[in-house]
Amino acid sequence: MGKPFLTYTQQTRAVADGKPLHSETGYLRVCRPGCVELVLAHPSGITEIEVGTYSVTGDVIELELSTRADGSIGLAPTAKEVTALDRSYRIDGDELSYSLQMRAVGQPLQDHLAAVLHRQR
Repeated sequence: MGKPFLTYTQQTRAVADGKPLHSETGYLRVCRPGCVELVLAHPSGITEIEVGTYSVTGDVIELELSTRADGSIGLAPTAKEVTALDRSYRIDGDELSYSLQMRAVGQPLQDHLAAVLHRQR
């Protein structure tokens, strides 16, 4: 299959009633040491390629990704206008934290999502 990759899927649901809110799926690819590419498709008609860096320090893994430099966003004719995405991930033991910034529908790049998840054993 070529370069190393991880299959990536994220699905979110409303806490109150479990209603699906968002889904995205794709691949996280290591392009060279310290460099990663995230290739995603959304059911809302958006595709994205984010390029960035990763680092490993002890048990901590950190990723910083963006569509703004070498990445890209593709939009289906009915998709909302999204012009930039930045993501950060941090894995520290059993804790995964992430944040997403988005520039869309005429608004500047701003915080859109953030969460801290704890592994259940």
